[in-house]
Order: sequence, then C-alpha cells, then structure tokens
Amino acid sequence: MLHFVTKLGSLSNSNKPTLFASYSKRPGKDTQGGTLPGQIFMHWDFDVLEEQVDNQKFLQQTLLYFSHEVAHFFQASLSFANSSEAWIHKDSAELFAMNALRELYPSSNAFVDLRQTKARDQCIEGLTTISLANASKNGKFSMHYDCGGLIHQRIEDELSNLEPPQTLSALWLQYRQRVLSAAGASQATFLEAV
Repeated sequence: MLHFVTKLGSLSNSNKPTLFASYSKRPGKDTQGGTLPGQIFMHWDFDVLEEQVDNQKFLQQTLLYFSHEVAHFFQASLSFANSSEAWIHKDSAELFAMNALRELYPSSNAFVDLRQTKARDQCIEGLTTISLANASKNGKFSMHYDCGGLIHQRIEDELSNLEPPQTLSALWLQYRQRVLSAAGASQATFLEAV
C-alpha cells in the first residue's frame, strides 16, 4: 500500500482500507478480485490451495493479484461506461502491479518477464481475429489485460525517454485530475492526458 501511495498519492478515503479474502475448495484454479471505495476483495476457487503455500510461482501470482487490486484502489474507481475502453483501467493496474513486484521483490523479475511475454503473445493471437475495441462484446474481455499492458508499457517507455523523464504514475495522476474535474473517465480523456 505504501508503495502505491508514493506512486499515485494518498487515498481520498479517510477510512483505513479493508481486505476481504475468501477461499472455496472447488475444482480448478480460479481467482477473482475487485475493489469498492475502502475495500479490496480477493477470492480463490482452488482445489489444492493448501498445497500452494510453498510454491514460489503461486506466491508471486498472489503478490501480483493483490498488487493489481491495490492499483485499482489507487486509480480512484475510474471505471468506464464503455467496456471497449477497459484496456485503460485494467491493464494499467496490471503494469502498476508488475512494476511494484519488480521494485519490491526483484526476485520476481523472471516471473514478470514471462507474464509480459505471455500477455504479448495472447494479444497478438487475439488481434488476428478481433479488434481490441470489439473484444468485450465478443466475449474476449481478457484482451484488455493483454493488449492494454502492451499499450501502457509503450507509453511508459516513451515517457521515460522525455526530458525530463516522466512516469506512468505521473500520467495517471494527470488523468485522474482530468476525470475528477468533470472530463469523465473515457478513452478520449486518457489520450488527452497522454
């Protein structure tokens, strides 16, 4: 949480955040998460969760999963009415989470690299059949995570090359300010901030 405060500023909610975590012993390996003002939710449907506590990959996935939800928390619930624009919100949270792991847990670098490579490959594969703008209405919402990450990584790379260098966090602070000053959460507002 402190890492995100340094990157995206303090939370506007004066209450301490609450984490609700639950587990259901069901076949498979599925996780679900979400945020509401002052609350983070994480749930595992996992038939062998007890066996995973010593599994390094599972621990890294859990750190990434939690960091992703925390990043949404600090995005101030800037959700979109148009689900075709979810790439802005969804995978910026994933990139913030990956950057947090790289910074706080350098031993996770190989895990994060593999995760980014897999996302890139899935984005490329998805784009051979459908555009990102049409992904949601065609049941391919995961493309917002995969392709959005590539877009945000490219934006972050370009920002770091500016003089003086800028950060994705600084861009999100500008975007958040625009949204809260009545511009509204939208792709157009995000691209104006970029």
